[in-house]
Amino acid sequence: MMEGVPSVSLPDIIQKAKEIRKKQNQAGCGGTVLPGEYILQKCPDFLEKISGNVRTIMVGGTNGKTTTASMIVHMLRAKGFRVFSNREGANKTEGIATAFGLHCNPEGELDYDFAVIECDELFLLSMTKLLRPEVLVLTNLYQDQVERLISVDHTAQEIIRVISALTDCTLCLNRDMNYYDSFVGTYHGTKLVSYRLLSEHAVEIDGGIHEMMVDIPMKYNLENVASAASAMYALDMLATDCFSCFCDYKLPFGRCDNIALPKSKIKVVLAKNQIALEQICSELAESISRSILVLCYDYQPDFVWLEDLNPEVYRQLSHADKVYIFGEYADVMERIIRNNCICRSDPQILSNEQIVQLLKTSEQTILAIVGYEGMLRLNKLLAAQNYTKAFWEE
Repeated sequence: MMEGVPSVSLPDIIQKAKEIRKKQNQAGCGGTVLPGEYILQKCPDFLEKISGNVRTIMVGGTNGKTTTASMIVHMLRAKGFRVFSNREGANKTEGIATAFGLHCNPEGELDYDFAVIECDELFLLSMTKLLRPEVLVLTNLYQDQVERLISVDHTAQEIIRVISALTDCTLCLNRDMNYYDSFVGTYHGTKLVSYRLLSEHAVEIDGGIHEMMVDIPMKYNLENVASAASAMYALDMLATDCFSCFCDYKLPFGRCDNIALPKSKIKVVLAKNQIALEQICSELAESISRSILVLCYDYQPDFVWLEDLNPEVYRQLSHADKVYIFGEYADVMERIIRNNCICRSDPQILSNEQIVQLLKTSEQTILAIVGYEGMLRLNKLLAAQNYTKAFWEE
């Protein structure tokens, strides 16, 4: 049998992948990786074949990939296009294969105009070669996931390899990102679009100023709006009324969204690294002082940077009325907080059941600062009480 030719038909492979996803959902799992693993096992060149049937926009960078991708999807749909994405954030090869596979019709074809795909930094090179994106948006570059990415310099070199290989692809680069000049010097593709957030109401794209009237919290979310707008500009679709579609836009779970509880509300913010937490504490300083602070990091490498956090950030966190910690590494987190933060009251470790009780009874706003795995744990607790949708149903 020829390499890359499936032993069963592609429609049958897609149907089986969808069944795998359904069973995982029923079991309380997201089903974002296993369907893609199955598809690629049966049809190794699936992505290369299927991606030729849709215009692809890719999003890379340390922070903001999921939000930027969701904003691009929202802006394209507002213009009437049929769009899909890997919205659950599974952004490596198998997760991306899942997104393409689950959006195929029964004949194994894509009935969409655009695919908007966020991609992990270390998989950008292979994925850009397979998917041949029309546009690649790079949001920023910070220290992140040190167990995989080692250092900012190491990640920058990986991205330089990606950029140098781009030919028929428009590159959208954040003018304020680290290594911007190095990235520009490496790019020899069709068009470079430079962009930057100027203020909460203005973005500069390719030298032009665009008014940006959107009601979205946090500066980093506004930076994501700027990133999404640069993609629309690259597609020649950034009209003067383009930002009006954000009046009904909903942030992805964990991106500073407010969720109603029986007696109050909870604000969930994902802090993947030191830069993100510093921004959160700076912009939400007043909210912290009026809130119950809940921390959850379920994967230890996700919070090793807390040991080296700026003392000013700990000072801001100490203003919370109460500090509760839960999750797989709650004991480690509790030690770090005790050693670095002089809280109004001693931080306490809570079980999942106690967190649920807090959600039901608290009359005070809850601010939850979470890592990625902690975000998924909290989402399950909230979804089980019907306070929000399950993460993969967002």
